[in-house]
Formats: sequence, structure tokens, C-alpha cells
Amino acid sequence: GKSLLLSKRCLLHPDSVEAQAVRDAWLKNLSLLENSGREKWQTPYYILREQGAALGINLEIQGELPTENNLISIVETALCVHMTNILRHAGGSRAFVVCQKEKRGYRLTLTNDGAAPREKIREGGGLTNLRTQAEALGGSMEIESAPAFRLTLFLPTDRPEHLLRRDAE
Repeated sequence: GKSLLLSKRCLLHPDSVEAQAVRDAWLKNLSLLENSGREKWQTPYYILREQGAALGINLEIQGELPTENNLISIVETALCVHMTNILRHAGGSRAFVVCQKEKRGYRLTLTNDGAAPREKIREGGGLTNLRTQAEALGGSMEIESAPAFRLTLFLPTDRPEHLLRRDAE
């Protein structure tokens, strides 16, 4: 914006602005464009990893997490719910995530190093919200309580035809 305003002022009133100031502003813009890659903190999942570490949870990921925009928020929700449940219920310090890219999408398996559930997991709050998000995309969620906690999410990369029709209505 500053470059455009300086340029306009220079064109309308050449004596009111130094030409070098206009050139410097445009050179600064060009250098920003040349280095327009994401900074580390802007990459998906970075802040969530940092938050987990601050809470004493080490997030260990095997495979590549989805980078598709429509899946990032669901995966972030899954990781957040998982780490919260480790803190609240399992007393662990490590969250394990295995992500497998499949033909139709991603399969994520989340486990931890905490205590196994004493009884069957009942969904509520975070897990219910996560299931709702996954199923809205045509995905699925499975929870195992024994012999240890395991959460498996399938997130499709393409939305099934019947969901696309429903959105159009």
C-alpha cells in the first residue's frame, strides 16, 4: 500500500516525493515477494506441537500429515483432543500419530504412552466433535479402549458424491 501511495504522489506531484524513496519501497516489496515462503511458525501443526510441548506432551508423528486445507483443521482438532485426553485421563507424556496416505485419503492412528482406559471410552465433548467433523467430510472414526487406547480416523481427500449433492441443495 505504501509503495502505491508513494508512486501515486510521485506521479501527481513529482516534487513532493524523492524518487529514491519510491524505488526503495518497491525494492522492499520485491524482496518480500522473492522470500514469500512460509515461515516455520506458519506451517500446519507447528503451533500445536509447541503447545503440546509446553504442556509436557511430546507429539511424535510418523508419516506426513495432510496439507490439504480442508483437512488441516480436522487433524488439528484430532491432535488437540488427543493431547488433552492424554493429560486429563491417561497421565502420559507422549502422543503417537501414524499417518498413512491411501488411495482415497489419509488414515491416522493416534495412541499414547499413558495408562490404558479402565473401561470402555464414552464419547463426549472433543471426541464427539471430532467424529462429527470427520463424518461431515465422508470420513470415519473408530475408538478402541482395550488393550490400550487407539483412535483411528479416516479422512477422504475427495468428498463422496452424495455429500456434494447435499451441499448443493
